[in-house]
Amino acid sequence: MVTWCGLSVLGATVGNLLAGVILSLLSWRWTFGAPLAVAAGALALPPRLLPRTAPDRAGLSTCPVPFPPPLERP
Repeated sequence: MVTWCGLSVLGATVGNLLAGVILSLLSWRWTFGAPLAVAAGALALPPRLLPRTAPDRAGLSTCPVPFPPPLERP
């Protein structure tokens, strides 16, 4: 929970600072182009970085946490 909150605060802070730098050095139109570069990276990097192995049928083959089996209904 602490990591999630810390990254959220860090993202909000860095995002505001970066937006201020972009607006100060460039024009306001660049604020629409910057997210396109981030989106392009978000679409291009996962196929190159994630493994190509398929998980087993339950989807837990690579999960390091042992989950209990699902409850059976009588």
